[in-house]
Amino acid sequence: MLEKYLKKGMRLALAVSGGKDSMVMLDKILRLKERFNLDVRVVNVNHKIRMNGGEDSRFVADYCKKRGVKCEVYEVDVPEYAAKKKLSLETAAREMRYAVLNSAAKNSDYVCLAHHMNDNAETVLMHILRGSGARGAAGIKPVSNRFFRPLLDETREEIDKYAFENDIPFVYDETNGQIKYTRNFVRHEIMPLLNKVNPDSVRAIISFSESVKADDDCLNDLADVSGVVFSEGRAEIPCELLAGATPVAARIIYKCFNRLGIYRDIEKKHVEKLLRLAKSNCGEKEIALPFDYRAVKTYTKLVISRKCAEQIGESLRDLEIPFRTGETEFGNRTVTVIPVSGGQVERDALLFDADKLPDGVVLRTRREGDMFTKFGGGTKKLKEYLIDKKIPRAERDGLILGAKDSEVFFIAGVEISDKIKLDASTKNSCMIDVDEGLGQKEEI
Repeated sequence: MLEKYLKKGMRLALAVSGGKDSMVMLDKILRLKERFNLDVRVVNVNHKIRMNGGEDSRFVADYCKKRGVKCEVYEVDVPEYAAKKKLSLETAAREMRYAVLNSAAKNSDYVCLAHHMNDNAETVLMHILRGSGARGAAGIKPVSNRFFRPLLDETREEIDKYAFENDIPFVYDETNGQIKYTRNFVRHEIMPLLNKVNPDSVRAIISFSESVKADDDCLNDLADVSGVVFSEGRAEIPCELLAGATPVAARIIYKCFNRLGIYRDIEKKHVEKLLRLAKSNCGEKEIALPFDYRAVKTYTKLVISRKCAEQIGESLRDLEIPFRTGETEFGNRTVTVIPVSGGQVERDALLFDADKLPDGVVLRTRREGDMFTKFGGGTKKLKEYLIDKKIPRAERDGLILGAKDSEVFFIAGVEISDKIKLDASTKNSCMIDVDEGLGQKEEI
């Protein structure tokens, strides 16, 4: 799989924990480094969950030094983040880890993750147990956005064999054996039982997953949105398009949300409610949606639209809140700023050098005359930058900015200014995240 996706001169950021899987991935890629003229760097994240997490990071850094590979070590306080967000440690660790990796992706062609075939089989099972649809049962993709999983076609046994034959050093994370975590329970309790039924259960699950993916792709092809009228922040769906088979109608809804720039937090239960609304004979009815969207059922159409700028921004237009770390309520959204030890740190989290942020910065919405120096350099009017980024006009007045006078230092959920980016001298880095609230009417 590696050689199938690699091209000469690629910039790769490798997520390496020090565990066996990621160390094998690192070794395999380094063996191809010269042949493909690869620019390789390692990203290691200490989640501060385990007492010896720092030792693992030092192990990775020392190994990289011996192999002549640049290594970036980051520390994120997952327990603190989990407590503030009311998340499980598992979920919080994943969110903060991907916050780091999404930042790394900005300067990379691929961020390489060490998921393998067994991980994929476990993921499929977990999705099924959670009641997921075909998208979840289709499993992990080898490439999604800039994330590349070069070991996805290899089993855990094959990776073990490679590590043994090539004398690959690695560390063991003792939490991997704790079955209080869902994935570990599936791995250590459920999979061994399935292997008693079918010793090749991993490949059987992956075969099932690939079949589901093929069916899902076919249904997606049948989900024709050519009759939907799209404009900025708006989709007008003729109800007759949603009157057919539910699997196709549901995919039409998903496609419409994707075209509106919404790729997460729209779940099966949301789609089912919208389909019931579209097929009802209730005349006109409105439902509030996440991200300040709404759905309105007219007599012949289901209209999904962003609330207009006046609706979103009017109450926020004169709002100014001094910037600070921690959580800050801004309208119906929450801006969270968390110090992150070590450097660059998705969801839509952004990282910045807190020492570069001047005193007097406030959270507010955009104003006439605002200027922004985009990441990578180049100063222009904020309005022009948002147009270049293809941010729909209806969304611009609702964006939360960190600004002093007319200079904008960050656009929450979008980008940071080049003036506060992380660099080699960064000592005080922070992650900023914004949680969207739900509408004030009926929530779905």
